[in-house]
Amino acid sequence: EPTNVLRAREGAHFSGPIVSPDGKRILYSANRIESNLSIVSLLANGEPAGPPTIFASDTSSRNTLPRFSPDGRKIALNRWRRTTGNHIWIGDADGKNLTQITNTPGGEAQASWLPGGDKVAFLSESANKHLMLWTVSIVTGKQEPLLDLGEGIQYATLSPDGTQVAYNFIQNGVINVWIASVHDGQRKQLTFDDEMAGFPCWSADGQWIAYEMKRGRDDYLMIIRSNGGQPIQLTFDKGKSWPHSFSPDSEEIVFAGQRDGIWNIYTISISTKVQKQLTNYKQMNSFARYPTWSSNRIVYEYAETTGNIWMLELK
Repeated sequence: EPTNVLRAREGAHFSGPIVSPDGKRILYSANRIESNLSIVSLLANGEPAGPPTIFASDTSSRNTLPRFSPDGRKIALNRWRRTTGNHIWIGDADGKNLTQITNTPGGEAQASWLPGGDKVAFLSESANKHLMLWTVSIVTGKQEPLLDLGEGIQYATLSPDGTQVAYNFIQNGVINVWIASVHDGQRKQLTFDDEMAGFPCWSADGQWIAYEMKRGRDDYLMIIRSNGGQPIQLTFDKGKSWPHSFSPDSEEIVFAGQRDGIWNIYTISISTKVQKQLTNYKQMNSFARYPTWSSNRIVYEYAETTGNIWMLELK
């Protein structure tokens, strides 16, 4: 009985069912993602102090989008489970005492810390059936609406001073980076790309925004002044360069880079454009994502995908 077989492998992701011409067999793939947060400690010269270690181990499908609090003492992340959805968790800066703080039916994503470090902003579906910004107190768990920018918002992150939000805005099927005032919602378009410019992150001083620019199959790392101006391209490597955080001094950016099909964590200097590779993963079935930087630590998601092709014979 196919249903029983599928239930026996609960937690796997099933895709590509193909029925044989005689209708008696079904071919499908069953893949499982194992995702944990990992950490790289840095020496004074910016080189890794050693190999990565597990920062927070969990059996969820994804532990992702980590963000350190302004004082570096806490960390927020998204934990996604197939049975309970995608929610915000808060823990100590060493990865311990992780606690779920949101639990709305539609799920929540993309935590950003407010300056005081006692509240986190996040995107969640509103009563109008589109994503909007909310806040949650890490002490009381109280959730409050922060800003509704209407439809077309896909990804958002608060500025370090909490007064602005940078976000993906989709117009005519194309993503560009916009910013808006948290207080009055006044908007400003920062990028004017015809293919894709999106997934912004703020420098610690609020002066720069890094984002990814898509060109065909490649994604390049770009920066632009947060008050607007001419974009500057930092990476030219074939593959993908996905920024998520700046160094505490705003002089470098840490990003997930895919080179020749392999994902690793890199840093790049804004002034010299010199890159440093911090990890040395070699598996084609793994990926690294969303590194966040605090002091001499970089925490990121590392995941491995395993699976097989299965065949069901129908009776």
